[in-house]
Formats: sequence, C-alpha cells, structure tokens
Amino acid sequence: VEGYMVCNVYEKGSSYFNACGGGNGNGGNGGGYQPPGGGGTPYFDCAGVKNGKAIESPCGCIGGTTGLESCGQKVDIDPEARQCLKDIKAKLEVLGMKNTALSTGLISEVLNSLNLSKGSNFNAIINEAVLSKGIVAETTLITNPNSWGSQGYVSKITFNTSVLNTATDLKLVATMMHEYIHAYFDWNMYLIRTGQKNHDSDFEKNYKILFDESGDPLPDSFGNTAQHEQIAKSFVSNISAMLKSYAISESIPFPADPNYFEKMGWVGLQKTKAGTFAPNGTWYTTNAESGTSSPTITQTIKCKKL
Repeated sequence: VEGYMVCNVYEKGSSYFNACGGGNGNGGNGGGYQPPGGGGTPYFDCAGVKNGKAIESPCGCIGGTTGLESCGQKVDIDPEARQCLKDIKAKLEVLGMKNTALSTGLISEVLNSLNLSKGSNFNAIINEAVLSKGIVAETTLITNPNSWGSQGYVSKITFNTSVLNTATDLKLVATMMHEYIHAYFDWNMYLIRTGQKNHDSDFEKNYKILFDESGDPLPDSFGNTAQHEQIAKSFVSNISAMLKSYAISESIPFPADPNYFEKMGWVGLQKTKAGTFAPNGTWYTTNAESGTSSPTITQTIKCKKL
C-alpha cells in the first residue's frame, strides 16, 4: 500500500498479507460467591471451588483451578520492543481510558474499543523492525495460525527501528494513535467484508468515507487513501487534544507556536483532500519532529538508543 512522502519521511498505513504473530496477556481481579444452603457460610471462588483461588476478571473467571492465568490483552506489545513504545502505549491508555477528565472524544473511543474489545473482538500487537527507508510505521492485518485472535487474525503495528532513534516522543505518540486507527478500521472492515455481525455497531454510520453510496465497503477500504481521508475528517482534532494532554502529563514544554499540536494532529495526512485545510507550516513541523532533516522542536527523544 502506498503512503506519502514528506522530506524523506512518510507514514505507511494499512496493507493486507499473510504472516504470523504472537503475544501474552494481563491479569484481573475480583472475588467469589456464597452458595445457598445450610451448614455455615464457606467461601467458594468463582469456579465453585471451596476456599479456591480463582478470581473474576474482565474476561471471566481466571486463576485457581481454571487453567487460565490471565486475560488475553487486546493490544499487546512485543517484549523485545524498546521501553519507550511500552511507555507511550501505557500513557495513551491512561489518558484515553482511565482518566475521563483528560479523555478526548473519538480517539478515546477507539482506544476503549481496541483495549476493552467493545464489539470488535479485536487483537493487536505493537513491535519494531527494520523497515524500508523513509517508513515511520506500518499497520497490517495478518493471519495467525496460533492462538492470537478468535478469528485467526491480528493487527500488527510496526515502528521502524531507525526512526525510533531520531523522532521525538510527540511524533511517535501521534504516529501510534494514527496506526491505532488504521488497525481499528482494518479489523472492522474485515468483519464487515466477511459477513460477520460483531463489528462496532455504529461503524458504517460514523465512517461513511470507507463505503460507497450503496453501503458496500470501498475496494480501497483496507488501503491508505480512503482511511486517511476518514482519519483526516474524524480524528485530527482528537489526536491534537490527546497530544496536548500527553505533553502536559510528561512535562514537555509547549512550543511557542500556538498551532503546534493542531499541526502534529495531521501526521500522515498531509496528502489528503482535507490536508489543504491544515495550518501553514504543518509539513515543516511534522518533519522536524521526525528529526531527519532539521532540529526537532520539542527536543524530547525518549526512544533513542545510546
């Protein structure tokens, strides 16, 4: 799938091919129940075992005698990926899910849908690899012959190892949100195209650019063009707001440019039709934060390996 090029840096969105994936999980908490009847009030865990150690979790009863030690994470991260990606993912989840005062509209809804599996039965993994020169990150829907994803598919978000050494935190945060949306679109479009009913209920209504006038998915609905147009229409302001929240939470000094966060919300979208409405200097700002051809603006480069 073709992306876009800005001073040797472009975002590559979605493509479709066969590969393999894997991942691990996270835990939960909860308790048990008291069965009716006489003879005292013994404690029974959620598996029905007297004095058992199983607990309730968001994915059901785990631990104890269940044979399940954790919930399968919806968005996992490769244990070999560098720590900065793990930190960015965790911070986005805090800002988008746990702190409602800082949550920002649609991007938070996507984070919730992906991480809490609201309707989508979604699975993804974030990793890093050596990609072609100029690619910042790419998202692919891949077949998985192992256990990832009940439908046998998983979205993989891959960051280019070389770009991680030069880009600022805010560039990578914006890119991760951008790729999350591609993953969200890909998975729902896959469910719709294969005639399954468990895609997000308002998906067609909210993202009409991905469908033709009859309501059928566009041929390019797995590609960059339609998805980038939809992201530009629906998510730029939300990405910008989340970036500002991230900067505040990480004590990153605000640039003097009052339009800085709005400009960074256009990461990967400058070639869209809506991109003509981006603030003047957007290309310079997003490219500078990549650290490839000019000094970065915010200077915060957490991912660089020394």
